[in-house]
Amino acid sequence: MKENEIRILVEKIDQSIYLIRGHKIILSPHLAELYGVETRVLMSLSGMVEIPRL
Repeated sequence: MKENEIRILVEKIDQSIYLIRGHKIILSPHLAELYGVETRVLMSLSGMVEIPRL
């Protein structure tokens, strides 16, 4: 990665971090975007939510 690309990625991550009651968090949709997966896939892999099978 070029230095400029890294800087943009770091800025994107910084903008995704929220401070709530003294804790730094990243919301699921932002984390899924960073990993390049859909939110539902991230949630099912983390065991946070069961995805119903269709």
